[in-house]
Amino acid sequence: MQAEVSVIIPTYNGAKKLPILLQSLIRQSFKEFELIVVVDGSTDSTMEILEPFKNLFENLRIIQQENRGRSGSRNAGARLATSDLLLFIDDDIELHEQNIIGHIQFHEINKEALLFGDVMMTNHDPINQDFCEFRFHVGKKSKEKFKGEVIKIDWGNYGFTSQNLSIPYQLFHDLGEFDSSLTDSEDFDLSVKALIQKKDIYFHKGLKAIHHDAISIEKYIQRQRQYYVSKIALLEKNAAYKNLMPLQFAWQQTKWRDYPKKWLMRNKYFWNNFFLSKLFMLMPPSIRYYLYSAYIYVHSVVQLKK
Repeated sequence: MQAEVSVIIPTYNGAKKLPILLQSLIRQSFKEFELIVVVDGSTDSTMEILEPFKNLFENLRIIQQENRGRSGSRNAGARLATSDLLLFIDDDIELHEQNIIGHIQFHEINKEALLFGDVMMTNHDPINQDFCEFRFHVGKKSKEKFKGEVIKIDWGNYGFTSQNLSIPYQLFHDLGEFDSSLTDSEDFDLSVKALIQKKDIYFHKGLKAIHHDAISIEKYIQRQRQYYVSKIALLEKNAAYKNLMPLQFAWQQTKWRDYPKKWLMRNKYFWNNFFLSKLFMLMPPSIRYYLYSAYIYVHSVVQLKK
């Protein structure tokens, strides 16, 4: 019997992350899904971690491949899927127990649409707790523009993620899959192609998930730089994107306030120590969060501007 949905998990060195996701899949109210885990050139104990789960899922396939990145992993999983509906989940996500059934029920009515669920950063990290709470705050603020439970996405209220994304198999194929040449922003690229082709995209607040991504501020800056570098590479391939979505590329413009921020935040040694100091923690959250934002902005976005 064909499963109603194929759940596709790309993972690279995800041994420490996968158990949380897989346990949340075990707890799903809907059980009749195909599960495809694509191990993307991992060098850790991912395969050993997956071994006991083989007996806990009726329809689990584990694919090992050379490292191809997120896009290549997702595409590989999709090509092996036997269901008409694909559900992409990142390996550091924890799903609410009604997540899968929610995706299925939505697509029973909206048969030619993309749907992404609500992914919130965890607000708990014993090592970098304050920075973790800052990221939780940023994620929460970014969703304030969405009013209602299910929101249709357009050029004006754009938002998108492939961390918790469902799409009909045929539509995914018609859109050309994820661009495997991109190291980041592949989900942005897929969504823009969908909007250009006038395909419906929806955000569902009720399909909740937690993003377990406890990292340091320096690691986060590296990731932000990678994201913006990928946006530059994406424009080299699709220059029209800048005109279609100018707000998504406004960061490239140099602003007068870049200069005082760059001067103030130039000493990374000082700021990394200050962020860990008691004086910093005595400041109101609004000031702490502003300083985090300014520091990240200077050492990621500003450094990439021409």
